Amino acid sequence: MHFIKIALLYSAALALLACVNSTAEETVIPRPRQLRCDGCENPLGVESKQPILSWTFDASRRRLFQSAYQVLVASTPGLLVPGRADAWDPGKIDGDGQRVLYEGHPPASVERFFWTVRIWDEEGHVSEWAAPASWTMGELNADSWDADWIAGALPKSILQNPKWIWVAGEDAFKAAMGAARFLKRVTVRSDASLVSASLYVAADNHCDLFINKKQCPRVSGWREPVMAAVMEHFRPGDNQLELRVVNDWEVPNPAGVLLQLDLHYDDGGKDTVVTDGSWCGERLKDGSETVSLPKVQELGPYDMDPWKTVSTIHQEIPLFRKEFAVANTSIRYALMNICGLGHCELFLNGQKVGDHVLDPGWTDYKDTCLYVPFDVTSMLHPGGNVFGVMLGNGLYNVVGGRYTKFTGSYGEPKMIAQLHIVYEDGTEQTVASDESWSTHKSPIAFSCAYGGEDYDARLELPGWCTPEFDASSWCSARITDGPGGVLRAQQAPPIKIMDTLEPVSIQRIAPGRYEADMGYNLSARPVLTVKGKAGAQVTMRVGERPGMPWEGHWYTYTLHGRGEETYRPFFTYFGFQYITVEGADIPDDTEDSRPVLINLASEFVTSDSPEVGSFSCANPLLNDIHAMITRSVRSNLQSVLTDCPHREKLGWLEVAHLMGPSILYHFDAQGLYRKICRDTTESQLENGLVPDIAPEYTRFQDGFFESPEWGSSAVQLPWLLYRWYGDTEILARQYDTMARYTRYLACTRNIQGLAKAGLGDWYDWTPEKGHTGYAQLTPGELTATAMLFDNARILAKVAAMTGQGDEAETFAALSRQVREDFMDAYYDGERKTVAKGSQSALAIALYFDLLPEKDRDQVLCNLVAALENDAYKPSTGEVCFRYMIMALARAGRSDIVYRIINRYDCPGYGWMLHEFGLQTLSERWDKPGSSLNHCMFGHAQEWFQAYLLGIRQPDEAVGFENVLIGPEPPEGLQEASGYFDSPRGRIAVDWKSETGAFSMNVSIPGNTNATILLPVPDTAVVTESNLPLESTPGIQVHARNEKVCPLTIGSGRYRFCATW
Repeated sequence: MHFIKIALLYSAALALLACVNSTAEETVIPRPRQLRCDGCENPLGVESKQPILSWTFDASRRRLFQSAYQVLVASTPGLLVPGRADAWDPGKIDGDGQRVLYEGHPPASVERFFWTVRIWDEEGHVSEWAAPASWTMGELNADSWDADWIAGALPKSILQNPKWIWVAGEDAFKAAMGAARFLKRVTVRSDASLVSASLYVAADNHCDLFINKKQCPRVSGWREPVMAAVMEHFRPGDNQLELRVVNDWEVPNPAGVLLQLDLHYDDGGKDTVVTDGSWCGERLKDGSETVSLPKVQELGPYDMDPWKTVSTIHQEIPLFRKEFAVANTSIRYALMNICGLGHCELFLNGQKVGDHVLDPGWTDYKDTCLYVPFDVTSMLHPGGNVFGVMLGNGLYNVVGGRYTKFTGSYGEPKMIAQLHIVYEDGTEQTVASDESWSTHKSPIAFSCAYGGEDYDARLELPGWCTPEFDASSWCSARITDGPGGVLRAQQAPPIKIMDTLEPVSIQRIAPGRYEADMGYNLSARPVLTVKGKAGAQVTMRVGERPGMPWEGHWYTYTLHGRGEETYRPFFTYFGFQYITVEGADIPDDTEDSRPVLINLASEFVTSDSPEVGSFSCANPLLNDIHAMITRSVRSNLQSVLTDCPHREKLGWLEVAHLMGPSILYHFDAQGLYRKICRDTTESQLENGLVPDIAPEYTRFQDGFFESPEWGSSAVQLPWLLYRWYGDTEILARQYDTMARYTRYLACTRNIQGLAKAGLGDWYDWTPEKGHTGYAQLTPGELTATAMLFDNARILAKVAAMTGQGDEAETFAALSRQVREDFMDAYYDGERKTVAKGSQSALAIALYFDLLPEKDRDQVLCNLVAALENDAYKPSTGEVCFRYMIMALARAGRSDIVYRIINRYDCPGYGWMLHEFGLQTLSERWDKPGSSLNHCMFGHAQEWFQAYLLGIRQPDEAVGFENVLIGPEPPEGLQEASGYFDSPRGRIAVDWKSETGAFSMNVSIPGNTNATILLPVPDTAVVTESNLPLESTPGIQVHARNEKVCPLTIGSGRYRFCATW
């Protein structure tokens, strides 16, 4: 009896202590964390004068909601005290918002601010102040720039009087639209070896060059002449040059072509071929070609009107350096803003600045040129300092001579830069690019985003960017014009080296030739370490498949001969898994004449977008699919969202919106997506059309130029950013682009009210034909019209949000009309099907609600029946695959989605993984195509997060203020876990399912409401943390049904268990 009393007293004491601890915990408010300015951590180059300040706080306490907040902004951390903050101190503000518009004193260019925040809960308890964060303004207007654009020294003209030519018998200055071809026989000497063949071509309007009937560079226009190395296309003896020139204006206009070819031999000899009256040419009509062509007419010299083609060819890529002095006083901060085109690397006192590569990001340079801000405070020292800058071509200046998707140039390589130093005593100093900078030839001999890079280490100048270097032989930089674009700060995450891979195997193919398997197919650059004699050359070729290097892409390194030397390309990357090395031997096989290959590596280059999500489950195939999609996405997250990291590297827009949720569940890509939105604006034509790619570096034809499923990114992406992040600013910025594009689609409808077809459901699949490209099973007008409907529906909402009532009604009426026209054209109310009943047609109609409400369930049944009839093999292309799996999941049929995805046969993910051993997504379901690294079919990632883990937003929710946790475990899958770092904080789910039991751990961030849909029958006994639901404070239980137990909770960590 005595022991029982002691036990009871002990239990009571523990209960009292738990109550005291619980009460103490209830009064503790976690201080805010993850402070962001315009979505970035401590950003540089902020351009908004009223940026958005945001924060999160942990779910350390249940049902923790913010009732008020106080933000302080000051010029120094020491002034972040109420009553002393000298930029902004609005006091305590009631509200639960975690995105606040800065309303302090107007900022100046390059001004730095520090800020902090504290919050109150609903009972009035206050948190500690958050650890201070900062932001630094960019150059706020053109007047902020005191710098000049500078270029390298002007080279001497190498042109030897080539003539503009055109077909005889025409007025070349009033030429009709159409094509012409021009031929010239070229003899290559057989008594000497050809060591180089350099080509210069300009054309009005554009042309293709063929050497011995093999296509070489494409020339985009006379304003963008092409310089190319073409030696590999020639053979000793007779060779044929052919130019196919297109004059593509509908009204008569000038037409012509100009060429110079220089052939250099190993005995020092040189032959030059130029366009002149000795060429032959004719108009092309109906594809027919004449065997014997007449002579052409000479129009005049290369610098004649109206072309005035630049007579100097900028073959050399320049280096720049600038010496400057820093005062012997403390520096508060120093910011360097630089734009080097196409790409640049910045050095200060011999050290590289920052860890970025491939700066700045790709844009349409006539509209926007991005400058990159760097904080260089710690790298400066009193006295003499030196900046050094290397440039490369990138997509700003795409030269030919090797593989290219297109050729074209915005001009010669150039740069602009401006250093701001703010001293502690309040004085300031500026160092800006001008003619006082000096320039020299770079060791980079060839630079092309598609073709690779050549580097001659013998031309290196050791110490060239240090104060001790003697630069007396350098020339003064030349002031020039920029390409026309507005200078804007680079806000998207930079490209960085995110991993380094060593070979998993190296195979000797032949003497001096080896192939290394790097283990993974990634967007990367190869890294070579060798030792050998000065002047020896080693070439690296890369490819996705063993024994198949990509034709026309390589890297050639010429050794300096001073011990071990390492080379990595500076300004290009490629998608590859295999590296072929030519011209070196590994130590065991080495010959005296060849360099020794010491090491190989590949550096994974991708956007530094932070990872914000994870997923794993008990099914190994799904885990492999998740990894496969993640690698594919990462390889294509560059400064644009590319289609592939090798063949095209272009921003095909359908991927951005169709893969948007899949990407944003795993990466914080808000900055990149905001840039893509601006890219769509800058690519938009005057009539409102948004082309399929942005930036639009080259103009494609037909559906590759105009497809509503692609161009609709102009509408879909701003809406996605709003729904995902609560980004109202992007809607305001992009509204005109969104509205103009939607009006364009509306104005180009046919007599039935259907939108103009483009590529349609690209790469849909049939057992008979496999993939053919253009949609086979579903009318292109159907998917185009569905996109128009959703665009109009979105615009109606955005117009209403922004106070444009008339526009809101106009777009609402348009969406209603388009929906009616869609159903008139495609919906069979008797058979409850859409068009011919393809998976794609049914899925997109369900997803966009383009059906009578009363018929939705039957149409869903028909979609399921169609899948059953096809043995659950997806026939959808990349457009409708997402809409199909999400339409099924929204309707509670994740069991069907699981059957589509969880398979090893063709077509599907498992087929790619196990039949072909792919580690990244192929461009097609059934077999490897020309690309093995596309992310366009990666939509399963969205389903993994939203329906297997169950982390998603309810309809109409914004910024994850309200979340829905509703996992849908398919039969046979026992467990899954993962998280998503939402704009409100981390949401984590970990569930296990077995016969008669289900358990789930959930974590909800502060200031967030969550609806929980436990997938258990209404007979299940449900507990939370071992207590009955009805006994657990803060949990609201709703009416149950036979499939789910719905609950409402707030922030905190929960453990639900159910048995039945």
